[in-house]
Amino acid sequence: MSTPSTVSTNTLIGFIGLGWMGSHFAGRLLQAGWRLEVYDLVAQKRTALANQGAIAADCTDQVVRDCDVVFTSLRSSAVFGTVAEQSIIPNSRPGQVIVDLGTTEVGLTRRVAAALAAKGAALLDAPVSGDPRGPVYVFAGGEVGAFERAKPLLEALADPDHLTLGGDSGTGQILKGANQLAMGLVQAAWLEVVSYATRQGIDPQTIEQAVGGATGWRAELSRVCRQIADGKGDANDLKFAELPYFLNAAEQAGLDLPLTRALFEFCDPGPRNWRDNMDRPYVSFWSMLNREPETSEE
Repeated sequence: MSTPSTVSTNTLIGFIGLGWMGSHFAGRLLQAGWRLEVYDLVAQKRTALANQGAIAADCTDQVVRDCDVVFTSLRSSAVFGTVAEQSIIPNSRPGQVIVDLGTTEVGLTRRVAAALAAKGAALLDAPVSGDPRGPVYVFAGGEVGAFERAKPLLEALADPDHLTLGGDSGTGQILKGANQLAMGLVQAAWLEVVSYATRQGIDPQTIEQAVGGATGWRAELSRVCRQIADGKGDANDLKFAELPYFLNAAEQAGLDLPLTRALFEFCDPGPRNWRDNMDRPYVSFWSMLNREPETSEE
């Protein structure tokens, strides 16, 4: 695929999805001087960005038709797949670059990339990690030409030391998976440690005093003890909504993720009574650890 090598401040940039992450990223692009056309299902979110200087589009199709580079920041892999199938792929054109900032299944990413490539466009999977109000980690996958074209825009969002092209399509999502698992699995370990002791009658303050500390793993354990003492154990989502993405990717690659699978299978039967920062339901690992044991009837 041949794409123009650069974008200028006169280029109209599209942005689809104005949730917590997307609205801040779009605002930062506006502050950096880029021209933006935006869309979200919620009209108030479109209006809020229009008040900052963006053009509010009437639909996703309009954004894809109008803009040479289009960002998406959507709440789940399934939502991205639907938007890609219904709006992005049908309206794409040669030379266009689509940048997916969300966490999306690797297989879906590669299927969408192939469909866009068949029309002369390119998908750059560029999921992010961090607070969108400041510099974030950006993990990119896709053609070098597409990355170089989108790079000036991504540099407005990224920590300069952590804007990384991992390789071809899907590698950005693989790196994001490594990022998410590093957070979720380690957090699960600390929660299990604290539950082991609290379920046997020792309060979290005593655990912190006895085992915690000021540095290294002891400091992390102390932090979790304080969180449990404050009654906030259920606030740890452990990236539950995304665990199937990573399990599917590993299965497709012929890999084992035994800890990830054990965590998901332990939580999966539980009630999805909590919401993560993307408003996706999750099962509380802490709640599952501390549920009453089942008793068998004689």
